Amino acid sequence: MNKNQRGNAVNSNSTSSSSGFEGIDVTLDGELPLRTQDEQTNELYEKLNYANKMYKNSNYDGALREISRIQQNIKDDPYLQLQTWALAAMVYDKTGKTSRRKRAYTKMLEVMEEVKKDSRYKKAYEDGMLCQDLIASVTKKGDKKYGVYE
Repeated sequence: MNKNQRGNAVNSNSTSSSSGFEGIDVTLDGELPLRTQDEQTNELYEKLNYANKMYKNSNYDGALREISRIQQNIKDDPYLQLQTWALAAMVYDKTGKTSRRKRAYTKMLEVMEEVKKDSRYKKAYEDGMLCQDLIASVTKKGDKKYGVYE
């Protein structure tokens, strides 16, 4: 559940006789509190965005410092690892550090293999393939009615 979805996830004054919580007010003002792990993950993604902005502004040393800090604190998020290693490889490429670029690229590929095993990735991939098949089918049946699909 992301930050926007948490907003009013539980905002109810209703009491249900079957729940065992009769008379308890569960109204929350504002957002639900994040778990400590979620807060840390959100902070790391914010730092990754900051490092990416530094990269786009040609501040490669600053980007590498942020990437290093992120990598020291990543716990169990292969998607964050993947993105961090990819950005590191791009920064090392721009700075001409080929051996470090190769290492970062290799680490990115290793993490990518982990991500492929993740059920969330498999589901997203299958959904994407279904969408592609649907679009191709509609395009084929519609002849040139829907334009060119690439």
